[in-house]
Amino acid sequence: MVALPQLAGLQLTCFKEQPIARFEFLFKVGSNRNSELSYRFDDKPGRNADARFLQDRKTVVIEDKAAVAQFAADLANSKMLYVFIRSLNAGRSSAEFRVTGATAALEAGFASCPLTPVQPRPRTSALPTRGPTT
Repeated sequence: MVALPQLAGLQLTCFKEQPIARFEFLFKVGSNRNSELSYRFDDKPGRNADARFLQDRKTVVIEDKAAVAQFAADLANSKMLYVFIRSLNAGRSSAEFRVTGATAALEAGFASCPLTPVQPRPRTSALPTRGPTT
């Protein structure tokens, strides 16, 4: 058996009480000015992500709550995740993640910042309702 280094990692976590999906590579993959991240699960159609490349140029985060919610919903029932990065500076990079059973990781990662929006309580009026008029 040959041991190979893990070249990329995925972390589902909370940052400033907001859910994020964080990808970290062992090498530079791009920058905000000229790079893009896309992904797909299993054989489903791919998605472009509104992602931010951090200053180290090795880390990419999806921060938009709706985008993270979509990513998590797709992740929950998938077996494989394919991540693709295109960059003028760093060329093309890709990573594959086995994600079978990701529900437990989603629950643990987002425990302190749940993705499900809190439902607002119905507004009640202090004014009396109108009865039938005669």
